[in-house]
Amino acid sequence: MLVDASLRSDITGFFDLDSIGQPAACLFDGAATESAQETAPWLVDLTIPAPDNPGALSFHRKFFQQHWPVGTSLLIQTDAGFDAIRRHLRRFTRLPVQDDGKLRFFRFWDPRVLRPFLDAIQDDAPRLRRMMLTDDGTPIHYVIRHEDADLRLSPVTEELAGEPVTPMRLNYADFDPIGLPPEKWSSLK
Repeated sequence: MLVDASLRSDITGFFDLDSIGQPAACLFDGAATESAQETAPWLVDLTIPAPDNPGALSFHRKFFQQHWPVGTSLLIQTDAGFDAIRRHLRRFTRLPVQDDGKLRFFRFWDPRVLRPFLDAIQDDAPRLRRMMLTDDGTPIHYVIRHEDADLRLSPVTEELAGEPVTPMRLNYADFDPIGLPPEKWSSLK
């Protein structure tokens, strides 16, 4: 699961991702972890540690009752290991914007940002490949809460696997409906 710590804190009333009893790691490293951990993206392993122990599910129950319905997080389904997916996602926290060359924070961990972004790049196979497959081609499926439904955003692995792994860049048009062709406007609603 990828958690927006500030959105989660809005529900809990305090920062708790460093003490939730589940394997968790901030996507930021070093000094940035210390200074921004309460607003940073966090990767949380939702693997059920002891399926025969109902007490081991208390975090899961609380998450799906209180946090999932209001969109504080997005779920990640992948066969990539925890450390591998953390390394992969860390690459996207700050990205260059092709229009001006400046590095910008990219809040892809916020479900309100990820879905429209993936819609905007759906015809850009190299960038879609970077977001939806690890370097070794392991698929990454994102599940987000949108309105009253759960949406699973999955790669078409066969189509993307042949794409070269290229550096990710953002464009202002990725986030500005006016910069997109009119046929894409409906997907942003």
